[in-house]
Order: sequence, then structure tokens, then C-alpha cells
Amino acid sequence: MASKSTCAISCHCGAHQQVVEPRISHVDGAKSPDISVCHCYACRHVTGQMLASWVDIEAPGGNFSYRLENLDEYTVGRFTGLVREEDKAEVTYHFCRTCGCHVLRSTARRHYYENGLHHYTTWQVATGVMVREPASRRPGFEGSPGINIPGGIKWRHVKANETKDGGLCTFLSNAAGHSIDGDGPQTTTNLKPYTIPNTLQILSTDRDELKATCHCGNITLAIRRPYNPEYGEFSTAGPRSNFPDLMYPYKSTPDSVISNPDNVKWWLTGHAGGLPTRYLAGTCACRSCRLTSGFEIQSWAFIPRENIRISVPLVFGEEAAKQPLRSYESSPGVIREFCPGCGATVFWHDKLRPNLIDVSVGLFRFPGDSDDNPQTSTEVAGSGDGARHESWLDWWTERVSFAEDAALDRAGFCSLMGKEIVGELEKGLKEVGQKSQALADEE
Repeated sequence: MASKSTCAISCHCGAHQQVVEPRISHVDGAKSPDISVCHCYACRHVTGQMLASWVDIEAPGGNFSYRLENLDEYTVGRFTGLVREEDKAEVTYHFCRTCGCHVLRSTARRHYYENGLHHYTTWQVATGVMVREPASRRPGFEGSPGINIPGGIKWRHVKANETKDGGLCTFLSNAAGHSIDGDGPQTTTNLKPYTIPNTLQILSTDRDELKATCHCGNITLAIRRPYNPEYGEFSTAGPRSNFPDLMYPYKSTPDSVISNPDNVKWWLTGHAGGLPTRYLAGTCACRSCRLTSGFEIQSWAFIPRENIRISVPLVFGEEAAKQPLRSYESSPGVIREFCPGCGATVFWHDKLRPNLIDVSVGLFRFPGDSDDNPQTSTEVAGSGDGARHESWLDWWTERVSFAEDAALDRAGFCSLMGKEIVGELEKGLKEVGQKSQALADEE
């Protein structure tokens, strides 16, 4: 049995705002939306996020439809003929063309029954754009039953196996009631055979580089290590930067500390022979990241500008006029870039530290990280990096940046959902960090 409720949504720039109807299910006396946290290849590379959190919403019908103005769209898995596996679908991501925020996702499916071919489409809304349950209901509603969740928010993880190492699911999987689909690992040691493309040569380079791509291929990055022992290269100067809120909460830390007076290169870690080999990575829940990505959690890697190379496709004619990156100023002096083709978040930078760039970790590639020509193989199931890229990135586990803002400018269920998801992530990060430190102390 399902009942109806409505929710107001908005992207960061406000170009797209409307009301949607979350699908509300009655389970054990609770009335709760269906929340899925997806880790699949497409969601990571279309959005740039390590995970994409979605709420099922009612499909349009009758005199009611969702408005798509000011939204661009990008479709994955287009139908190419009438004969197609039933588990395949056309998934379309709808994102704001101004600020890059992912707002909606629609999934078109075809099924064959005895009486012929049937089409149907399901809809989801990105959780980060859900701001409140509005007082005014859609015309025709006789009030709303609202949302009542006495047992707390519950969500399910989807496609966590496609991360190879569990991704952020590792930090979110242990909370009671948060189920994991059969295709996802409970821990990083419980991985099923991994799906890989026919070749792993997509990541091969003569130099030690980490590739990052958006799904449409418009953006391709090559990240160099801070120090490569083979080539003996390292810049001792590097950028200068304040400490981030990730390490020192801005609301409770003196400016004299945040200003980093000793010029600590806090983004460089994993020292080998006295020189750094990894970059710091962390998670953010600030309002701006939430409303420009569309999701509760934004994952960043902090990388010097000089260690990032970008390549773009060679195109001519009208296509040549399109810029490979679209910029959006989310606050004075703070610039974010996203792909105008698929909407993937790519960069964050500001005028105070123009040479240290936040790069969206969901774009980073690892062997087998593809949704093209899949095949089942165990060749890389237990070796090498996965979505967390731990040979390249050192994840900060003491805090989610701006965790206290998860409910900022939100109300009702939307506020509760943000606080619980971010709270569980922060709790899981701290638990993993403490266990890692205990193991290090024993060595």
C-alpha cells in the first residue's frame, strides 16, 4: 500500500524549482520514501560523485507532469532495436544547465508480454535537491498523509560491486536497516566477480598517471603523482593554502589556525623515502556542494593545478564552439566546473587558492571501470585500486566537511534524511579510521 506526499525541490541557482511526489511505502507502521544509494559506473561518471542518492517519485499521469525547463539531459543505454535484454533500460539524467545540479533521473524500460511489447518509465529525484515538504499541495490532493519514520531513515545500496572496493558503501553499510542489494559487498573483502571491459589498456600510461573521465567523454583528466620515484620529480614549492574545513571546522577554529601560518602542505600524504606519493581526499556536505551536485555527499581530492592535465575531443563545425567545461560561481570568488554534456561535477577552486584544485573523485578510473561491453571476470576482483583509489588517495576519516550543514535550509523529512545519511557516513569514517590506527599502532 502506498500513500501520497509532496516535496519541494530546487537546484543551487534556483533556475529549476518544482514539487514532486515521493513514493511513500507503509512498512512496520512507518511511512517512508524509497531511498536508493547507487554506486554504479554510470552514476559515478555521469554525476562525478562517489555515490548518487535517489528517492523514487510517482510517475507523471493524467493532468500532472514534471517540469523539465532549464534542465539538460543525458541518456545512458539507448535502445538500438526491438530485441533487447529485459534488464536493460534507457536511463536519462536531467541536470540544471546553469549550475550543473542533477535533479531528476528517468528510466525507460521495455518488456515483452504475451500480448506484445510494453513500455513504462519510472522517475527518481536526487535527494540533495529535496528541501522541504511544502504547505501547499498539488491541486486535487485532499491533504497529505505526510511522512512518519519512527525507526529512522532507511536506504538501500545499489551496484556497490561495481566499485570493486566498496567505495563509500564501506562507511555506510553497517547501520541497522540499511540494506545492500545482492550485487553489493557488505565489506571490501566480500566482492563478487567483477564486470570488466574486454581490454584493460584504457588506463595504461608510460608515466604513473591516474585517469579521470566523465561519462560522455567530453572531459578527460590525467593526474600525476606529487612524487614519482621512477622519475624523481617533485615540486618543493607547491601551492599555499589555508586548512580546509575538513580538517579544522571553520565554525569552531580560530582564524590563526585555519590560515596555516606554517605553510603545511596538508594535501600531500603517503610519504615514501621522505617524499609524498598520495593526495588527501575527503567528503563534504555543505549546502553549496549539495545543491550544485544534487546529492548529500560530495567527494573531493585536493590536487595541485600543475599536476592536472586535461584533454578534450577534437571536433569541428558547430560542435567546436562548445566549451568543454561550464563554470558556475556558487559564491563570490568560488568557481565550480561541470561537463555540459552529461552534467558531471569536475572542479572546485577559488581565488584564495587558485593553484590547489578540488577534483571530483567519482570521475577517477580504475582497471575494469566501464559499462561498455561487460564480461564477467575475476582477473582484477581482488587486486589493485577500486573507486576509493587508495594507492593514490588518503581518505580523511575524522570528519565530513560541513557535516553540520546537512540540514541547512531544509525542513521535515528532507532535513532528517540529510542529517542521518551524513551522520552515518561520518560515524563509519571514524570507525574505519580508528581501526586503521589501531592496526598501525600494533605494527
